[in-house]
Amino acid sequence: PDMILDDYELTAFIRLGSDYKGNFYEYEVPLTITPPGRYDFDNDSHRRTVWPAENRFVIDLSVFQQAKQARNDEMRIPDSKVDLTTVYYIYDSRGNKVSVSGNPNLSTIRTIMIGVRNPRASNNPDSDDGLPKSGEIWLNELRLTGFNEKGGWAANGRITTRLSDFGTITFSG
Repeated sequence: PDMILDDYELTAFIRLGSDYKGNFYEYEVPLTITPPGRYDFDNDSHRRTVWPAENRFVIDLSVFQQAKQARNDEMRIPDSKVDLTTVYYIYDSRGNKVSVSGNPNLSTIRTIMIGVRNPRASNNPDSDDGLPKSGEIWLNELRLTGFNEKGGWAANGRITTRLSDFGTITFSG
């Protein structure tokens, strides 16, 4: 029998990292379901119904840094169960889940994974029946906007000193 899919029973995620499993950032959005029917895609109202704003991945990349910093702060607490292999997560201002695992770096991204999840009932027993789900998921385009193209400063310094017969000392920073 066909099961009716309700809002938030599926989530979509995008994972950015140097690999798929160990070093990544992930952004997850609970999906709002489009009501069944026929839609005219030339009609703005119909387009907004099919692609609701709640389902969009609008990500301020600084939220990944915030998640990583919160995870690192948690790791420094004595007897913490959090380590680099823990998938640590926070929620952003839109209520979407932001996860970090390993030691990812936005400058070394080599993989982008986009997927859909059926969250486990044990993680959200109030809103999930734990049954298999079936749905049609449309993904449109992936864009990066709002670049910060301001210049900055960087410097390297190195001091090498020879201490007679004792050896050489080098400082760098």
